[in-house]
Amino acid sequence: MMIDQIIELAIGNGLWAVLFVFLFLYQIKDSTKREKKYIGLIDELSKNLGVVKKIDVQVAIVHSNVLSIKKLLCKKGGNK
Repeated sequence: MMIDQIIELAIGNGLWAVLFVFLFLYQIKDSTKREKKYIGLIDELSKNLGVVKKIDVQVAIVHSNVLSIKKLLCKKGGNK
C-alpha cells in the first residue's frame, strides 16, 4: 500500500520525516471527518430551507388575504 511505502521511506530518513508523515496523514484523516460533518450540515440546512420557502409562500397568501379583507372592510365603511 502507498501509505506503508511512505512510512518506510520516512523511517529511513529520520525522526522528523516520520513526524511529518504522521502529522500529514492525521491532518488528512481529520479533514475527511470535518468534511463529512459539513456535508451533513449542508444537507440538513437545505432541507430546512425547503420548509422556510413553504412557510414564506403561506405567509404571502395570508398577507394577500388580509389585504383583500381590509379592502372590503374599507369599502363597506366608506359606504356608510
